[in-house]
Amino acid sequence: MKRNMRRASILRRFRWGLSFVLLAIACSGCAQAQPVSDKLCSLDRHAVTELGRVRAWSPAIEFQRAQVQGMPNVFAASTVQHVDFPQPGSGLQFFYVRPQDDSGDGPTLVGCLHYTDAQGQARTRRQDFDSEGGEPPVIAVLFSAKLDKGLGPTLFLVLKWHSELSAIGTEGAIYQTQAFGLPDAGTASGWKEYADLEQKIDNLGGFDGTREGKSVTYPYQDKSSVLKRLHALGYLH
Repeated sequence: MKRNMRRASILRRFRWGLSFVLLAIACSGCAQAQPVSDKLCSLDRHAVTELGRVRAWSPAIEFQRAQVQGMPNVFAASTVQHVDFPQPGSGLQFFYVRPQDDSGDGPTLVGCLHYTDAQGQARTRRQDFDSEGGEPPVIAVLFSAKLDKGLGPTLFLVLKWHSELSAIGTEGAIYQTQAFGLPDAGTASGWKEYADLEQKIDNLGGFDGTREGKSVTYPYQDKSSVLKRLHALGYLH
């Protein structure tokens, strides 16, 4: 995928963070993973059984260990987030989904966006966020903003992946700020990624922690720092 290729230069081999290990232990008795259905984003709320809060899962939103009827490879669900994207009052929920085989890939983060279109019709859009080197993405920041330069309502996620390679003195997190608009009505699924804007914000990613023995900091770890960058780029006034 395009996003995987862009991060290839900074991603290395990782190991899972503690939160994900604990969740894997908690679900050790779950059924073998099966391919996630495209119906995941259309589930009735009664199909999701919450098994307990996971405090360390995401600094931005709350996740629950969960079981989903008919989808045993789904093992965690977020609370529904209310966002003004693409319209005020839209809802956004995330799920973590195990891979369907023993390839060694980590879980996929699936985002389900529920909104009402300009014609008053209820719509759902799904977006997948891949693991890298077996490491699942974690949502560090989530917000929406109305941008200038013809972009309009835009959804922002700052994602991070745990990184540790002790042999070269590297430990911390890889970050990337991602920006999305809504695709044209004729597009079947997914969100529209603003890759050019992402590159202007953080040059498609950065590192925070110790890299090859040197301390480095990723500058966009909260909403205010991303907004400040957007102001500097002329997308907000």
